[in-house]
Amino acid sequence: MPEPLDFTYDPLVARLDKWSNWLLVIVVLIPFIVSFGALKELAAENGVNYPFMYPLMIDLSLIIFNLIALRSSLYGERNLYALTLVVVATVISVVLNTVHAPREPLPMFMAALPPLFILAAFHLVVVRIEQSAKYGRATLTLEKLNRMIAAAKAKHEQLTAQNKAVTREINAQNEQLEIAKRELKQAQRERSQLEQEQSLDDAITARRERLQALLNDPATTMTQVELAQALGVSISTVRRDLQSLNGQAAG
Repeated sequence: MPEPLDFTYDPLVARLDKWSNWLLVIVVLIPFIVSFGALKELAAENGVNYPFMYPLMIDLSLIIFNLIALRSSLYGERNLYALTLVVVATVISVVLNTVHAPREPLPMFMAALPPLFILAAFHLVVVRIEQSAKYGRATLTLEKLNRMIAAAKAKHEQLTAQNKAVTREINAQNEQLEIAKRELKQAQRERSQLEQEQSLDDAITARRERLQALLNDPATTMTQVELAQALGVSISTVRRDLQSLNGQAAG
């Protein structure tokens, strides 16, 4: 989005703005003074109390109504009532200045000019202020947009960093979980192996106790083959059991 042009950084343009502003003030002030004199004389001739207040009431009202209309336009509104009062005040000032002039076309035309110049010059002031306000709003909008973009980028970077941190934490937890799973499986295998070994030892112990019982029975005269058949094992197993029993007896 291109940034709006700001000519105030140009020294020449800045000086021109300054001089044009002062000239506009003069352009408003001169016809105001001319109209003031004519309306004051007209008020004095017609017996109006405080005749110097009469032109202030009319021409100053014209300026005030313009300011009110300007204020409304700066808020994006159109104050028709204030604009109507501007037109009415201008017409009244033109008519009164014309009435005060000699009854000839040129003097009447010249007498009508000051109020019109007040209106035109002040309208130009209003236009310049509105343009400055629009530029100011555009600049503020752009600055606000840039701040929003910067804030969004910062938030995105923060969320990205948090996401990376959470991802690292999840990966670390997953690694710990895998290690725990492997350790659990290893423990289960070792436990199963121990249980199998214990079961085998119990079976061997039970078999040997039965074999010992058969050997201790005076009525039993069984050969190794018969003992193997009675215990349901092989002859070699019976021999190992006998050797173990003999070793235990000798010990």
